[in-house]
Order: sequence, then C-alpha cells, then structure tokens
Amino acid sequence: MSDCNTKKRLARAKKRAITILERAGYSVIPSDNGKFCLIGIRGREARLIKVVIDMIKDEEIKALKEFPISEIYTKEIWIKKKDCPSFEIKEIY
Repeated sequence: MSDCNTKKRLARAKKRAITILERAGYSVIPSDNGKFCLIGIRGREARLIKVVIDMIKDEEIKALKEFPISEIYTKEIWIKKKDCPSFEIKEIY
C-alpha cells in the first residue's frame, strides 16, 4: 500500500475514533500525533489514545508504557484493521 493511502486510512481512522468518543460523551482534543493522537475527557476521566492501522509496533507500546500519567488517565492504542468496522482497543499499563 502506498504511503498516501496509508495516511488517508489513518486520517479516516482518527476521524472515526473522534466520532465514537464524542457519541460516548467525551470532549475530544486532537494531540500532536507524537505519543498520542487524541485525548478524550469525560467528567474526571481522561483517555490518552494512539490510533494505528493494522498493527501495533513494539516501539509504540514501549513509548506509551514509559509515559508517566496520573491514575485518572488511561493509555490506549486503538487499532483499525482493514475490512473490520470496529477498533480493537488495547489498554497500556
């Protein structure tokens, strides 16, 4: 798959993730796409989310595990696989 197609799929996945979070009552803040892509906030909880397509890279998991957070946050990777309508969500501890 070309780099252009990959970027388009990732952009669509991020838009879909935002829609899912907003429908669940979260306010969504797009991030800088460094360690995290989105921050979802609802009440006293916050979800730091990395959106990926097809598979998680070991360095992404390592970077998220090393990122220090408070207990009100969760760190998650949302995986959007080709031809699958929903995300696979993995919480990182």
